[in-house]
Amino acid sequence: CHAGTRVKIIQDIEKWASDPNGTSGYWICRVAGTGKSTIAMSICESLKTIGTLAASFFCSHQIPGCNEYQMIIPTLAYQLATYSRRFAIALKGALVQYLDIVSKMPDEQVLRLLIEPWQ
Repeated sequence: CHAGTRVKIIQDIEKWASDPNGTSGYWICRVAGTGKSTIAMSICESLKTIGTLAASFFCSHQIPGCNEYQMIIPTLAYQLATYSRRFAIALKGALVQYLDIVSKMPDEQVLRLLIEPWQ
């Protein structure tokens, strides 16, 4: 975001992101073209700067590979593995156990690549 724009919503999201007792998700719902992606990118940059961004994925029609839902879960899993050594070790085990996981439906990918490695 440009300096001085969308200050309130960015402050609200940063407050949410730093609250360990907060909800597990933050939903931005607005009509197309109102800056949702720009806000999300600004938040990701801010969280990355302070070392608290573990993973992100932005869908885009302009960037090859970023408009395919099949890439979301594997990308997040990879980023989480680079963020957390413990997660990386668990993910490696999951990838060995489920060799064809990238060809599975998203719900199974979430279970095998995100949820189970965190347990």
